Amino acid sequence: MLSMSDISTFLSTLVKIFTMYFSLSLVFAVGALPIFRRLRRRRAVRKECTPRTKFAVVIAARNEENVIAQLIDSLHKQDYPSELFDIIAVPNNCTDDTETAALTAGAKIMHPSVTVRNKGDVLHDILGRLTRESDYDAFVLFDADNVVDPAFLREIDKSMQGGALACKGRQLAKNPYESATAGCYAIWFEFSGWLFNTSRSVVKMSAKVVGTGFAVHRDLLLHFGGWNTTSICEDTEFGAKCSLEGVRVHWVPTAITYDEQPNSFAVSIRQRRRWASGVMHTGSMYIGRLFANVVHGRASLLSFDMFMALVAPFAQAFAVIPITMSFLQHVMNGSPERILLQLATTYAGIVAGTLALMFIRGYRNRGMVKGCLLFPIYMLTWFPLNVISVFKRTTRWTAIVHVGGKQPQLSVKK
Repeated sequence: MLSMSDISTFLSTLVKIFTMYFSLSLVFAVGALPIFRRLRRRRAVRKECTPRTKFAVVIAARNEENVIAQLIDSLHKQDYPSELFDIIAVPNNCTDDTETAALTAGAKIMHPSVTVRNKGDVLHDILGRLTRESDYDAFVLFDADNVVDPAFLREIDKSMQGGALACKGRQLAKNPYESATAGCYAIWFEFSGWLFNTSRSVVKMSAKVVGTGFAVHRDLLLHFGGWNTTSICEDTEFGAKCSLEGVRVHWVPTAITYDEQPNSFAVSIRQRRRWASGVMHTGSMYIGRLFANVVHGRASLLSFDMFMALVAPFAQAFAVIPITMSFLQHVMNGSPERILLQLATTYAGIVAGTLALMFIRGYRNRGMVKGCLLFPIYMLTWFPLNVISVFKRTTRWTAIVHVGGKQPQLSVKK
């Protein structure tokens, strides 16, 4: 029979394997980023072409009266022919006047014809109808609290004319200096864009699908039989479907979306609890199928990477066991100061690293410091959130209140 020590050793080894795998991202991000930038400049010159893709820009909106006009206004300012895109707002389960705000700002309105429990239900219904009843070439998905860079549609069009069936643009925080919590999101977006998406783009792997600032071609939806996600984390599930079919999600860092982030850490916990539960739910549905793809050599590279991404939260949750045992061992040995020193050193290293990254990326406002100071705690809270999600799944979508405000004036590097 396995002892707790044996279990702890096994779990510790498992965590090390995942840490080593995802550390490869750092190698590619640091070592290949200059190459990627040169390739991107060359492609930009080569891909200067006449806009061709006809887009339906879809905004699923629930109680977003305060912010949706700001998004629609930024879409009207796109550096893209107005006849090649329509803005379609989809109010659902609203108790405010989101619909009037969207109409006044110049959007078309569609109403769901099904019961809506979450965003996936909206996309299943609306994208299915648009695919069947319209001539759009592709669909772009935004959350109502976003503001979009003027070049967004033009950059997505270039990628799709180059053969992409799914694209993910760069996501930035709209309000990084408002609070420490919003600053943490800004840091995470920069880290994930650089370490995850940029590095994978270099080796022609998929970007991480996030449901805003994301585009999907009509042909891919027809191939999938529509947008047929069932989990509360519809974006991750769609990414898993793409990996199963060997469809690469192209990273388009020049297509930028600014996304409003929570200022309350309690709201952040609630939001990330939903994300953690949704990713684990998706993992429970797709891990086996992705592993089978790897074993049989079908879309093996994309499937393996998604397999690792979906198993990682489970590995992180069970990593609590060896971490706790190590801490208790040091306490019983009379050396808790060693653990405290390691924690203090790790905390200082993370803060210093985030300060350097954000300064390099153009976040020069002193308001960013409080986000950097909180960021290690922000990351640490993923552990209990994943542990809870192993045992209790969240199936209910809870709205995050957005307040809008002025359109962001950020000087971050593009």
